Amino acid sequence: MSRARKNTFGLVIVAFAAFVMIGYLVPLDWTGFQGNTLWDWITLIVLPVTLATVQAWPSSQRELKQSHILAFSALGVAWLVTLIGGYASTWQWTGYRGNTLWDWLQLLLAPIAVSTLLIPATVRWASGDVARIAQEHEKAAQAERTQAI
Repeated sequence: MSRARKNTFGLVIVAFAAFVMIGYLVPLDWTGFQGNTLWDWITLIVLPVTLATVQAWPSSQRELKQSHILAFSALGVAWLVTLIGGYASTWQWTGYRGNTLWDWLQLLLAPIAVSTLLIPATVRWASGDVARIAQEHEKAAQAERTQAI
């Protein structure tokens, strides 16, 4: 990704975060942000992010940089802190209280199931399984060439 795209993407994220913060801190009822918890935001974000990145997963040949590992680690630690605070310290803003293991499984496994099972199966069905048929034809052609020699 070019530097300009990275900068634009970063600017959009910062602008959206600022908009959300203003929506919570200043009583802007028309935003609908007040009253939503961290659970609501996670529920809103997980599936679209998974679906948007599913195409890049198998084709990405890039290595994880140390900055990526640090960012994922920081995100994981922050999530663990909110889990402990949400359940043990009863932080109301997390919205975790009252959610069961089933709720967490729905939140985390549904995007994985959709992106790894449902989408590939739908693509195979819609294409008439062209990739498998092409492989079979290629194997048959290669076998014929081998027999001809």
